[in-house]
Amino acid sequence: MVAKTESLYNMQLTEANYYSKEADAEYMSVSQYKRWLACPAAAKAQYVDGTYAPEQTGALLHGQYFHGLFDGTAEEVLSNNLDKLLTGKGEKIAEIKKLDKAFERVNQDPVFMKYVSGDDTQREHIITAELGGVKWKCKPDVIGFDRGFFTDIKAMKDFDTIYDEKLKHRVEWWLAYHYDIQLAVYQKIIELSTGYKLDAYIAAVTKEKVPDYEVYDFNSEDMDTHFAGIINNVKTDMLGIDLVKSGYETRRCEQCDYCKQTKMLNSVKIARI
Repeated sequence: MVAKTESLYNMQLTEANYYSKEADAEYMSVSQYKRWLACPAAAKAQYVDGTYAPEQTGALLHGQYFHGLFDGTAEEVLSNNLDKLLTGKGEKIAEIKKLDKAFERVNQDPVFMKYVSGDDTQREHIITAELGGVKWKCKPDVIGFDRGFFTDIKAMKDFDTIYDEKLKHRVEWWLAYHYDIQLAVYQKIIELSTGYKLDAYIAAVTKEKVPDYEVYDFNSEDMDTHFAGIINNVKTDMLGIDLVKSGYETRRCEQCDYCKQTKMLNSVKIARI
C-alpha cells in the first residue's frame, strides 16, 4: 500500500511550509485543535487575527533532534541550531544529552525498534484529509503501510500518572497530555486519505537518569470506542470553532499567557480568609 502524497487543497504542503502561518490558516492540526480547546480567545488571536504569537520553547526543536536520531538527521538539526543546542563551551546541553542516552537505550531493544524503524516505513509523511467539514493535516512520526501501523515517538520526563483537575484523580500520562486525541485524529486522517485504518502505537522513552521505555498498543475494542468518541467530539467542536472564526464572541480561559497579557480589570477581587 502507498500513501497519497498530493494535497487535496489549494496549498501544496511541503516540509518547508508545513509549520507556516499559511498552512495553519488553511489546515487544522492536532496541536492547533488542542489550542482551540484550551483557550478559544488565544487561538483566534494566533490563527485568525495574527495578533498573538506564543513564546517559542525548545520542546519542538528537542523533538526534532530526538526524531532525527532515528532517521539520521539529528546531526543536521544540531548543526543548524548550535546556539540553542550547545553550551558556551561547545558541549551539548543537558536536555540533548538525555535524549542521546534515551536513544542509545532503546536502540538496543529489537521490539521497540520494530515499531520505529524498518525499510518498509515512512517518516513524517504529510497526509491531508477533510474531517468535520474542515481540512486537516498530519505528519505521523512513523508509518508502516505494509505492516498496517503508525507510531508516535515520545520522549517523556517519566511515565508517572498525572492528576487531572477535571476528573479529580490521576490518569495515565498519555491521557493527561491528550495524546489519545492525537492518535485518534491521525488514525482517522490516514483512513480518510488512504482508505486503510492503521493500528496506532506510541513508542515512548523517559529522560530519567536510567531511561525507561515502552511501546503502547492502542488497538482494542475499548480503545476503538474511545477513539470514535474523540472523533465525534472533534466534529462537534469544529462547528464551534467555525463560529469563533466567523466573529462570534469567544471564551477566554483567563489562565494562559494571552489572557494575562490582554487582561483588563472590571472589578476588584474580594480578599477572603
